[in-house]
Amino acid sequence: MANTGAAYITEILNSRRLELWGEGFRFLDLKRLSLPLDRTGAYVVTSVVNNVMTVPGDDKKWTWLIPQSEIDNSEGLVVQNEL
Repeated sequence: MANTGAAYITEILNSRRLELWGEGFRFLDLKRLSLPLDRTGAYVVTSVVNNVMTVPGDDKKWTWLIPQSEIDNSEGLVVQNEL
């Protein structure tokens, strides 16, 4: 039996995750869909990931800072992204 609705979307995302493993697309998928990062069920060496095991989907950690050189060289850009 084929999945429908949310189960179908989850199946697509899982297939995409398997096919593109190690190519860096997971970050973009999580950010675009405001999904949380959860590494609690995985075998992860915690010193490598700085002990960050979960990040909510709406956390400021998903937003990168603007490089200071961009702020310095742009006339209209005066505010840094919030941390």
